[in-house]
Amino acid sequence: MRTPQGRDDAAGSERATMPPDGGIGAGAPEDAEPRNEQIEMLLQAMEELPSHPTVALRVLWLVDDPTSDVARLAKTVELDPLLAARLIRISNSAYYSLRTPVTNVPRAIAALGFATVRSLAASAACGLTDEDTAVEGEFWSHAAAVANAAQLVAGRYAVPPSDAFALGLLHDLGEALLHRAAPAAWSQLGPRATPEREIELFGITHAEAGARVLEAWKFPAAFCDAIANHHHQLSPRETPLTQCLIAAELVAELAVGSMTIARADAARLILALDGIEGESLDRMIRRVRHETAALSAVLTQGEEG
Repeated sequence: MRTPQGRDDAAGSERATMPPDGGIGAGAPEDAEPRNEQIEMLLQAMEELPSHPTVALRVLWLVDDPTSDVARLAKTVELDPLLAARLIRISNSAYYSLRTPVTNVPRAIAALGFATVRSLAASAACGLTDEDTAVEGEFWSHAAAVANAAQLVAGRYAVPPSDAFALGLLHDLGEALLHRAAPAAWSQLGPRATPEREIELFGITHAEAGARVLEAWKFPAAFCDAIANHHHQLSPRETPLTQCLIAAELVAELAVGSMTIARADAARLILALDGIEGESLDRMIRRVRHETAALSAVLTQGEEG
């Protein structure tokens, strides 16, 4: 997980920026060429994954099919016991707090929604949940915090909460792709790695890598745009999904991040300009703090069934 970066744009006068310590508000470069050949090969391989009929990829196809329903999707999910168990575990987590336990896949899908099922299937298709390639727990902890926060701020941007939640789960997919492609180079990135540093090491940013793969997998264009732009500055010039994700990262960092006092104050100012402030913001922060651990526990590889 990387601390959110920012990007100055023409809307600088409309939005506050964060202190220049490698966080929100820092500049990001234009795309660099030539691309690192190893990364390019990895991305091409990931883009071509739908040619392999794994259960997770079949789920991706079905979610994209407007004629699909819960029953049809559930029959496919049930072909992969691990994916099925994962959906049931998450729907039964403290995060959802359902009155009666979920004991079958159809009800789990109904509780989670197609958008979240799509994101979880994508993470499985990428190998993020495989024992030999699973990402570190910090990845899922951050994903859980941002997904939680995104659902809470979704109404401010007229975004369906389920879509916002799914977006939060996958927003840093590119980090996992770059880590898998070149672990030695990835280890050279610090906790506040900038887009410039990612391009220096990989020839591509993690945001661009994640968006490119999801675009090839036919995720909605707005979803891919939000992934690609989630380190931009919060601005009305961004799409609603992108604004929702940027705001969610700010809320998540305020809740469970390690911001300095100056950065935290700047984050609150940025959110206030979008009407997310005061007791409403404080309630969001408390909820993210309270619920992230429970959600992260069922997203992390190796949790108990």
